[in-house]
Amino acid sequence: MLLASPNSPELAEYVTSSAIKTILDISRNYFEYILMDCGCALVDPVITALENSDTIFMVNDVNILSLKRAKVCLNVIQQLNQGDKARLIINKNIKKNNVNISDFENLLGIPAYAVITNDFKSVNSSLNNGQPVIVYKPRSPIAKDMNNFVDKLVLEREGTLKNDKKSKTRKNS
Repeated sequence: MLLASPNSPELAEYVTSSAIKTILDISRNYFEYILMDCGCALVDPVITALENSDTIFMVNDVNILSLKRAKVCLNVIQQLNQGDKARLIINKNIKKNNVNISDFENLLGIPAYAVITNDFKSVNSSLNNGQPVIVYKPRSPIAKDMNNFVDKLVLEREGTLKNDKKSKTRKNS
């Protein structure tokens, strides 16, 4: 299920902290997993969402601006005493880049939880066909990375995540 953003930007002011808390409280009765895309603005409703989350995934592209923003965001998260919930996701990863994953890990002091490959061709094709990339191009690198992320998240939550390489790969049965 999806709860979409308001139809027009001026309606966003009605998305208040109390509305976010209410939505989360009610949703927890119906869903095991709730994912919220809060964007990068740390306004009151976003802070409420962070404080009421089990895990905070900071999704970053691999570039210097994202690295700077990630540090600022993590500082705010830590000031809110939510730093232990923060996990790093590297998005649109490319191998040849001046900024790399270790730069994020070293500056932020947290390991990359997941790395999502830059696969513009597959993403663009799936968008143009109106289907999620994991459905439209299930064998693409980005779909595999997304499935690995979900597998890791579920196994970790269930308490069955092992440190061996086999548990980190999706089993096809």
